[in-house]
Amino acid sequence: MRVKIICIFILAIILNFSCSKKNQIQIAQIDDHGIFLTTFKVRYQDFLNNQIQDDNLMNRYLFLNNVIDETLFLKYAHELSINNDEEYLKKKEDIENQLLLNEYFNKKVNIDFNPTDSEIRNLYKWQNTTIHVRHLFSRNKTKIYELYKRLNAGKKWKDLAYECFQDSILKNNGGDLGWYKYGELDTRFEMKAFALKPGEISEPIKTKDGYSIIQLIESELDGFLIEDEYQLRKNKLIDLAKNIRQKKNLIDLTEKTLQSMNVNFDEKVLDNLYQLLQSKQKSIEPFYSDRLVSFNNKNWNVFQSIEKLSDLSSRQLSRIDSPYYLKEALLGLIARESFLNDSKKANLHKSKLFSDQLDKHLNQYLVSYVMKKLEITSSKDSLISQEKIRERYFSFRNQLALKSNILIDSVAIKTFIM
Repeated sequence: MRVKIICIFILAIILNFSCSKKNQIQIAQIDDHGIFLTTFKVRYQDFLNNQIQDDNLMNRYLFLNNVIDETLFLKYAHELSINNDEEYLKKKEDIENQLLLNEYFNKKVNIDFNPTDSEIRNLYKWQNTTIHVRHLFSRNKTKIYELYKRLNAGKKWKDLAYECFQDSILKNNGGDLGWYKYGELDTRFEMKAFALKPGEISEPIKTKDGYSIIQLIESELDGFLIEDEYQLRKNKLIDLAKNIRQKKNLIDLTEKTLQSMNVNFDEKVLDNLYQLLQSKQKSIEPFYSDRLVSFNNKNWNVFQSIEKLSDLSSRQLSRIDSPYYLKEALLGLIARESFLNDSKKANLHKSKLFSDQLDKHLNQYLVSYVMKKLEITSSKDSLISQEKIRERYFSFRNQLALKSNILIDSVAIKTFIM
């Protein structure tokens, strides 16, 4: 066995609760920490599902060893107060906020619905269609509606495209984007584009890059629409339809939330901040106190905004290549703060399910954090060999095991029924 067992025997634990004996079974104990069968079985089933494994005695002991190792590492972390480290506390806050957002979105965004047969067949058709599209574009909502008004008044499309694009190719080809298959465009853009008829022009829509007026020039079916193939793909198409609806719900919720918050940016400060963020020579300090954005009788100055931006991932930060995307990033953070406030007001963080999920994620992170601190983990850039990492891991885990009293009920492990 992977874990060195100090003592193996049958644990007869009689709890002073009014529940069944089956629910009272304790399959292992590490010092004063018990591992109970009911909790173990839930986690073990998740392990089997994730690893695509069958239940057998070897896997039972394998997973139990993992749980014991986890318990030893957590005990070590708490004894040394590693869970009070600044880095850990920051990650703890991030994990709690993300779980809160997940709960909030489950109630507000991820609402289950049954797509109609027409919606599903449209998706099937779109996946077998290539479209040729062009668009008029602006990052300003007022400007795109001015273009739309002038287009409806008879202004030529190519003249408007020449005005609205800076890119020389799009400027001179009337905003012609060329041919695309379904899934190759921004979700909001393609949902509108594929729904158009050849020659039809859309109203202005918001995309991840700004605002567009779309015209479907022509479309071509890639082969034939076959009923048998449709039936075979139907379940996946239903899942896709639900995913699309969830994305739309999130976009709608975000836009509705931001509209209600009366968000106003100081465009000059925004532009200055962007220029300063791009420059490694200039100091941002003189601009720290400048008010950048106001919403709901609240203000973020430059310093506060930079602190908020630091929460974004490197991938998200890499997208900020203009003042427009800097504003979009900040709008997303403002909406996120509103969602978190709403979820706390609704006491979503006080349910037992949320508490259990938070404990699970925090324990997982704390174990990985301990391993990182002790240099018994690896990364893509690590020069430490996998063999060396395993050696360090088992050496440290064995030291912890020797200092602990580990008891396992082997009969319970062998005989419990999934």
